[in-house]
Amino acid sequence: MKRLHGVSLTEVMVVILSLLALAVVLSILWPVHGDREPARQTQCLSNVRQMCTAVAMYIQDHNGQLPSAHWSTDLASGGINAKMFTCPASAADPEKGEISYGYNSLLVKPDGKGINEQQMRNPSEVGVLCDADPVGTVGGLVGGGVASDTGNKIPVVIPSNRHVGVIAGFADGYAKYLPGNFKMNSNDYSDPILRTFYMQANIGLVDATGGGIDPLPAGKAGTVTIGGDGCTEPLLDAAGHAWSATTAKATLNTRGFLGQNNTTGQQDEHRRATTWCWGCGDGMPGKNRVIGHDVMVVIVNPSSNIPLLTQKNDRQPTQGGIAHADQVLCATPAEIAHLFAVGYSAGSVQAYTYDEKNGSRAFFKRTFGVKTINPKSVTVQDDREMQDKVAADPYGIGYMSSALVDLTRVQVLGIKKADGSYQIFPQNNVKSRWTKPDTYQGYLGYRDLYVTTHGEVSGVVNVLKSEQFRNCPLYKLGYEVP
Repeated sequence: MKRLHGVSLTEVMVVILSLLALAVVLSILWPVHGDREPARQTQCLSNVRQMCTAVAMYIQDHNGQLPSAHWSTDLASGGINAKMFTCPASAADPEKGEISYGYNSLLVKPDGKGINEQQMRNPSEVGVLCDADPVGTVGGLVGGGVASDTGNKIPVVIPSNRHVGVIAGFADGYAKYLPGNFKMNSNDYSDPILRTFYMQANIGLVDATGGGIDPLPAGKAGTVTIGGDGCTEPLLDAAGHAWSATTAKATLNTRGFLGQNNTTGQQDEHRRATTWCWGCGDGMPGKNRVIGHDVMVVIVNPSSNIPLLTQKNDRQPTQGGIAHADQVLCATPAEIAHLFAVGYSAGSVQAYTYDEKNGSRAFFKRTFGVKTINPKSVTVQDDREMQDKVAADPYGIGYMSSALVDLTRVQVLGIKKADGSYQIFPQNNVKSRWTKPDTYQGYLGYRDLYVTTHGEVSGVVNVLKSEQFRNCPLYKLGYEVP
């Protein structure tokens, strides 16, 4: 046979056939020994999306109520394939019915039942399900347990990074991959999973009345009315509902958080003294019970057009409503006081403030040296309305609790110091805008939040002081534990 450059044609054909055979073998073995993560991630994304669709169908079939703490049982009863409860990248065994996903605890009421869909402000931003460590045959709750005996049967889980990120599903049925290295103990709150599953109650996306609290011991029965300043509403509302759900013959009344000096609800219709627990934000607790700390912050629109601010600071266009890392608007306390003294000026500024009965107004004036708030300022009811107003007004400026700030909607104003430096928390930096310091102390605007009480309210106060309550998402990503 003719040889080609010292190699026969037969030898060449043998080598080619050997390579083809090796390629076939490798193609068979690759799914076993190769990188299967893309396929696993795709399957997991499909699982979460289908489970979220099942949640939406459950809501339709149950008059707007979301699944309960026993969410996996609720979805299974709706006909969902049990294999969807297991992520292929997890260590969970689908043959044993093990579940590798967690359900948002803020969607569960203290009695273990799901909240109503009307308690969600924007379903497309509310996380429902996500990757979590295997938890046996009972699906876990992300963020905390529930404050009833059902919580003893439901494990608390932490989102898993098994995909070098977390796959999360939302209340509108959408699911997506959230990249990053999620760490529950990290102070860097730029990770979107924290906002999606832990900050919902703080920023008002979920009206979570007691959700996310680990099981509590039964308290003393009675009737308690809660109210006061809006900055304390999430804490008192959650504690009150947790107490009433775990205590027999307990009744909770809410008279609205219209200000610590608004005494509505502190006496009943017969003018008889009643039992009440009132939240205060004036920062002067005295001998009263401190329930947490926050920072009073000054907020403006992310695209603020206030000349006093924009002409003194370098500006760049925002990205998705969030300021660039190097875009910081700053002002001295004296300049802030001036803007509120003006109150309103066409094409210049519109100040927003609270009612005089609100303790936050008194604290703001005292802390920032504001002698006069012009009547031309617009009066709002609470922190949530304050944020709504400023977010919609490029000339708006207001003040509110750092625990309730949603930095996708407003920008926090940096406070200039005498040495030319400035303080800002929460930061507007895209990558570290929720970086939480070890303590808020040292920040201008740091304050004690406390309660004043009348009558026997030990049940609610004991919840506020309990370790279970202080482990809830409200303290993890909002208030500082006292």
